[in-house]
Amino acid sequence: MSCLLALVGRPNVGKSSLFNRLTASRRALVDSLPGATRDRQYGEGKWSGGTFRVVDTGGFEGNAKSGESEAIIKERVREQMLAAVAEADGLILVTDGQSGPVAEDWEMAALLRRTGKPVTVAVNKTEGRGGMESALTFHELGIRSVVAISAAHGQGIEALLAELMGSLVGCGAEEGEPDPAMATAGIRVAIIGRPNVGKSTLVNRLIGDERMIVSAVAGTTRDSIDLPLEDKRHGRFVLVDTAGIRRRGRITLRMEKFSVMSALASIERAEVAVLVLDAEAGIAEQDQRVAGLAWEAGRGMVFAVNKWDQVKGGRGGRRLFLEEWRRAFPRLGSSPLLFLSGLTGEGVGALLPAVKAMRRAWGKRIGTGPLNRWFEEAVGAYPPPRDGGGRIKLRYITQVGVEPPAFVIFANRPEGVEVSYCRYLENRLRESFDLGGVPLKLMLRKGENPFE
Repeated sequence: MSCLLALVGRPNVGKSSLFNRLTASRRALVDSLPGATRDRQYGEGKWSGGTFRVVDTGGFEGNAKSGESEAIIKERVREQMLAAVAEADGLILVTDGQSGPVAEDWEMAALLRRTGKPVTVAVNKTEGRGGMESALTFHELGIRSVVAISAAHGQGIEALLAELMGSLVGCGAEEGEPDPAMATAGIRVAIIGRPNVGKSTLVNRLIGDERMIVSAVAGTTRDSIDLPLEDKRHGRFVLVDTAGIRRRGRITLRMEKFSVMSALASIERAEVAVLVLDAEAGIAEQDQRVAGLAWEAGRGMVFAVNKWDQVKGGRGGRRLFLEEWRRAFPRLGSSPLLFLSGLTGEGVGALLPAVKAMRRAWGKRIGTGPLNRWFEEAVGAYPPPRDGGGRIKLRYITQVGVEPPAFVIFANRPEGVEVSYCRYLENRLRESFDLGGVPLKLMLRKGENPFE
């Protein structure tokens, strides 16, 4: 089993920069504003011919006074940090060499010493003159192992790993050894939506662990976190819980802009997008914008109406919501729509099967024979309207791509085919080949029929 290293420390000391350096990635948000990281973020690094795992945590803060909502989030961050410490084999206390030891460093050092696990103090930001000298002051924390590093410049990283790895017992960086917790194979699913619709609650319900911070404060999630999930019935998935995507006019903080960029990047990396709607609040204009982002990115779409346990009205309520949904998403009316509650678990069991079916549809390839027989019937039932240039003849159709499915239709005058007619063909394609919720690509080219 490869070792798990936990990065802990107060806000803005460079934990996420060190995480990105150790994992050779840019997965963790890095910013000069404190508190960029809130949830646990896992990654994998390589050292001495093998691999290790590393978990980034939110910044530890003492008992400074704060508002009620801020205090709730701080407590959730602390719980996430303690969970990472409990499961880790080795601990890295990241500190700021420019400021010297502060009260939070002392408190954190005392907590880590009580675990009995190997601890190394990584004194960050020690590049330049005086860096090594400033690192010496951190021996006052009572932790024997202290290493000066610069996460931004990559200095001292090898020494840090050598110091900590040498003190670990019972785990090793074994080359090629699979680790279930770091499994990345599976259907990649982006959980998207506007803030405070219950995305993290739903993710926690699916994985059966309080991995994501859940709060009534909108915008609690900032990073996009990859969470492997293996279901005995439906296989492997990688859930990506993303930051809530706000309206542009409401993105006032630089950190929120980074969160939106991260969420958009997660959509690009996913195969299926689950758009979480709020049953209590109804469908907002921003829900339509978020759906448009996933649709334009060419991702399969599943809609999850969360907090359904809070809505009264029974079947009548469901029927009314369905009508509102069809009005709001006219092009996505064939997508799966699930009513569920991430809080109670009601209806959540239908989500993974729907995602799995959507992934199959997203990668579906249709044989040339069945496709052209369908095409002949569809065009025969409703021929393309004439325009000023004369009669339009649609020759044949061929599939040229998958993920999402892409088709080319050859015609004598492709420029004369109206957009509304292409929509007709798209809808018939979805109905005939079970492609509901898939953003098909339909292109027109000039050409003759090779079968004539």
